Amino acid sequence: MGRIVFVTGGVSSGKSEFAENLCSGLECRDSIVLYVATSIPFDFEMEQKKADHQLRRKDKNWYTIEAYKSIPREIGEFCSSNSVEKSVRKIILLDCVTMMISNLIFDLNGEFDVDDVDQRASVEKKVIAEFKTLLNFVKSENIDIIFVTNEIGLGGISENRLGRYFANLEGKVNKMIASESDDAYLVVSGIPIKIK
Repeated sequence: MGRIVFVTGGVSSGKSEFAENLCSGLECRDSIVLYVATSIPFDFEMEQKKADHQLRRKDKNWYTIEAYKSIPREIGEFCSSNSVEKSVRKIILLDCVTMMISNLIFDLNGEFDVDDVDQRASVEKKVIAEFKTLLNFVKSENIDIIFVTNEIGLGGISENRLGRYFANLEGKVNKMIASESDDAYLVVSGIPIKIK
Protein backbone atom coordinates (compact mmCIF):
# COMPACT_ATOMS: atom_id res chain seq x y z
CA MET A 1 0.00 0.00 0.00
CA GLY A 2 1.32 3.43 -0.97
CA ARG A 3 1.25 6.72 0.89
CA ILE A 4 -1.37 9.46 0.64
CA VAL A 5 -0.05 13.00 1.02
CA PHE A 6 -2.34 16.02 1.36
CA VAL A 7 -1.05 19.50 0.46
CA THR A 8 -3.29 22.50 1.03
CA GLY A 9 -2.92 26.26 1.07
CA GLY A 10 -4.32 29.47 -0.31
CA VAL A 11 -4.29 30.62 -3.93
CA SER A 12 -0.71 31.18 -5.17
CA SER A 13 0.70 30.08 -1.81
CA GLY A 14 3.35 27.85 -3.39
CA LYS A 15 1.55 24.59 -2.69
CA SER A 16 1.96 23.19 -6.23
CA GLU A 17 5.69 23.85 -6.28
CA PHE A 18 6.05 22.31 -2.82
CA ALA A 19 4.08 19.23 -3.95
CA GLU A 20 6.28 18.92 -7.05
CA ASN A 21 9.39 19.02 -4.82
CA LEU A 22 7.85 16.35 -2.56
CA CYS A 23 7.19 14.24 -5.62
CA SER A 24 10.78 14.64 -6.80
CA GLY A 25 11.94 13.56 -3.33
CA LEU A 26 9.86 10.37 -3.54
CA GLU A 27 11.03 9.62 -7.06
CA CYS A 28 13.77 7.05 -7.54
CA ARG A 29 15.33 5.11 -10.40
CA ASP A 30 12.64 2.43 -10.29
CA SER A 31 9.63 4.74 -10.13
CA ILE A 32 7.31 6.47 -12.55
CA VAL A 33 5.58 9.78 -11.86
CA LEU A 34 2.14 10.56 -13.24
CA TYR A 35 1.18 14.24 -13.12
CA VAL A 36 -2.60 14.67 -13.27
CA ALA A 37 -3.53 18.21 -14.32
CA THR A 38 -7.18 19.01 -13.69
CA SER A 39 -7.50 22.65 -14.77
CA ILE A 40 -9.25 23.68 -17.95
CA PRO A 41 -7.42 26.71 -19.38
CA PHE A 42 -10.39 28.83 -20.43
CA ASP A 43 -8.67 32.24 -20.55
CA PHE A 44 -5.27 33.90 -20.85
CA GLU A 45 -4.59 33.81 -17.09
CA MET A 46 -5.23 30.07 -16.89
CA GLU A 47 -3.13 29.49 -20.01
CA GLN A 48 -0.27 31.41 -18.37
CA LYS A 49 -0.61 29.47 -15.12
CA LYS A 50 -0.56 26.20 -17.07
CA ALA A 51 2.56 27.35 -18.95
CA ASP A 52 4.28 28.27 -15.66
CA HIS A 53 3.53 24.81 -14.23
CA GLN A 54 4.77 23.12 -17.40
CA LEU A 55 7.99 25.16 -17.31
CA ARG A 56 8.73 23.95 -13.78
CA ARG A 57 8.33 20.35 -14.96
CA LYS A 58 10.15 20.63 -18.29
CA ASP A 59 13.29 18.81 -17.09
CA LYS A 60 11.35 16.07 -15.32
CA ASN A 61 10.68 12.78 -17.03
CA TRP A 62 7.07 12.64 -15.83
CA TYR A 63 3.97 11.43 -17.61
CA THR A 64 1.12 13.93 -17.77
CA ILE A 65 -2.62 13.35 -18.03
CA GLU A 66 -4.73 16.44 -18.60
CA ALA A 67 -7.79 15.01 -16.97
CA TYR A 68 -10.91 17.02 -16.40
CA LYS A 69 -13.30 14.24 -15.42
CA SER A 70 -13.43 10.49 -14.69
CA ILE A 71 -10.00 10.70 -13.08
CA PRO A 72 -10.11 7.37 -11.20
CA ARG A 73 -10.79 5.56 -14.48
CA GLU A 74 -8.02 7.39 -16.37
CA ILE A 75 -5.49 6.82 -13.59
CA GLY A 76 -6.56 3.20 -13.27
CA GLU A 77 -6.18 2.65 -17.00
CA PHE A 78 -2.75 4.28 -16.98
CA CYS A 79 -1.48 2.31 -14.00
CA SER A 80 -2.75 -1.01 -15.32
CA SER A 81 -1.77 -0.46 -18.95
CA ASN A 82 0.89 -2.59 -20.63
CA SER A 83 3.09 0.48 -21.01
CA VAL A 84 3.73 0.63 -17.28
CA GLU A 85 5.60 -2.21 -15.63
CA LYS A 86 3.65 -3.74 -12.76
CA SER A 87 6.79 -3.87 -10.62
CA VAL A 88 7.58 -0.17 -11.06
CA ARG A 89 6.73 2.06 -8.14
CA LYS A 90 4.11 4.61 -9.15
CA ILE A 91 3.76 8.15 -7.81
CA ILE A 92 0.77 10.32 -8.70
CA LEU A 93 0.63 14.08 -8.29
CA LEU A 94 -2.94 15.36 -8.64
CA ASP A 95 -3.07 19.14 -9.08
CA CYS A 96 -5.64 20.13 -8.09
CA VAL A 97 -8.67 18.89 -6.16
CA THR A 98 -10.36 22.31 -6.34
CA MET A 99 -10.47 22.35 -10.14
CA MET A 100 -11.52 18.71 -10.26
CA ILE A 101 -14.53 19.45 -8.03
CA SER A 102 -15.51 22.44 -10.17
CA ASN A 103 -15.23 20.35 -13.34
CA LEU A 104 -17.31 17.56 -11.85
CA ILE A 105 -20.07 19.91 -10.68
CA PHE A 106 -20.63 21.34 -14.13
CA ASP A 107 -19.83 18.17 -16.06
CA LEU A 108 -22.39 16.20 -14.11
CA ASN A 109 -24.96 18.85 -14.88
CA GLY A 110 -24.02 21.65 -17.26
CA GLU A 111 -27.13 23.55 -16.20
CA PHE A 112 -26.37 23.17 -12.50
CA ASP A 113 -28.95 25.02 -10.42
CA VAL A 114 -27.59 25.73 -6.96
CA ASP A 115 -31.13 26.49 -5.72
CA ASP A 116 -32.35 22.99 -6.60
CA VAL A 117 -31.94 21.06 -3.33
CA ASP A 118 -32.22 17.63 -4.97
CA GLN A 119 -29.66 18.54 -7.62
CA ARG A 120 -27.26 19.89 -5.01
CA ALA A 121 -27.50 16.63 -3.03
CA SER A 122 -27.12 14.47 -6.15
CA VAL A 123 -24.02 16.33 -7.37
CA GLU A 124 -22.44 16.28 -3.91
CA LYS A 125 -22.99 12.52 -3.66
CA LYS A 126 -21.36 11.95 -7.08
CA VAL A 127 -18.37 14.21 -6.35
CA ILE A 128 -17.66 12.50 -3.04
CA ALA A 129 -18.06 9.08 -4.68
CA GLU A 130 -15.49 10.05 -7.34
CA PHE A 131 -12.88 10.88 -4.68
CA LYS A 132 -13.71 7.77 -2.63
CA THR A 133 -13.15 5.66 -5.74
CA LEU A 134 -9.78 7.29 -6.30
CA LEU A 135 -8.73 6.88 -2.66
CA ASN A 136 -9.80 3.24 -2.63
CA PHE A 137 -7.89 2.60 -5.85
CA VAL A 138 -4.59 4.05 -4.63
CA LYS A 139 -4.94 2.33 -1.26
CA SER A 140 -5.41 -1.03 -2.97
CA GLU A 141 -2.29 -0.59 -5.12
CA ASN A 142 1.36 0.18 -4.37
CA ILE A 143 0.89 3.81 -5.39
CA ASP A 144 1.93 7.02 -3.63
CA ILE A 145 -0.37 9.96 -4.32
CA ILE A 146 -0.02 13.64 -3.53
CA PHE A 147 -3.23 15.68 -3.56
CA VAL A 148 -2.94 19.46 -4.02
CA THR A 149 -5.97 21.49 -2.96
CA ASN A 150 -7.03 24.99 -2.01
CA GLU A 151 -7.88 25.83 1.58
CA ILE A 152 -10.76 28.05 0.49
CA GLY A 153 -12.49 28.28 3.86
CA LEU A 154 -10.08 30.91 5.19
CA GLY A 155 -11.55 33.67 3.07
CA GLY A 156 -14.81 34.06 4.94
CA ILE A 157 -18.33 33.19 3.89
CA SER A 158 -19.25 34.02 0.31
CA GLU A 159 -22.25 36.26 -0.41
CA ASN A 160 -22.89 34.04 -3.45
CA ARG A 161 -24.94 30.87 -2.93
CA LEU A 162 -22.92 28.89 -5.47
CA GLY A 163 -19.73 30.02 -3.73
CA ARG A 164 -21.06 28.80 -0.38
CA TYR A 165 -22.14 25.47 -1.87
CA PHE A 166 -18.74 25.00 -3.49
CA ALA A 167 -16.83 25.91 -0.32
CA ASN A 168 -18.89 23.47 1.75
CA LEU A 169 -18.44 20.68 -0.79
CA GLU A 170 -14.70 21.24 -1.10
CA GLY A 171 -14.44 21.34 2.68
CA LYS A 172 -16.05 17.89 2.87
CA VAL A 173 -13.77 16.48 0.18
CA ASN A 174 -10.66 18.03 1.75
CA LYS A 175 -11.56 16.61 5.17
CA MET A 176 -12.13 13.18 3.66
CA ILE A 177 -8.76 13.15 1.87
CA ALA A 178 -6.92 14.62 4.88
CA SER A 179 -8.39 12.00 7.20
CA GLU A 180 -7.11 9.22 4.90
CA SER A 181 -3.69 10.83 4.42
CA ASP A 182 -0.43 9.66 5.94
CA ASP A 183 1.05 13.17 5.78
CA ALA A 184 -0.57 16.59 5.47
CA TYR A 185 0.94 20.03 4.85
CA LEU A 186 -0.37 23.58 4.92
CA VAL A 187 1.63 25.95 2.68
CA VAL A 188 1.61 29.61 3.74
CA SER A 189 3.46 32.19 1.62
CA GLY A 190 5.71 29.46 0.22
CA ILE A 191 6.49 27.98 3.64
CA PRO A 192 5.23 24.42 4.24
CA ILE A 193 3.96 23.54 7.70
CA LYS A 194 3.50 19.85 8.48
CA ILE A 195 0.11 19.42 10.14
CA LYS A 196 -0.09 15.62 10.15
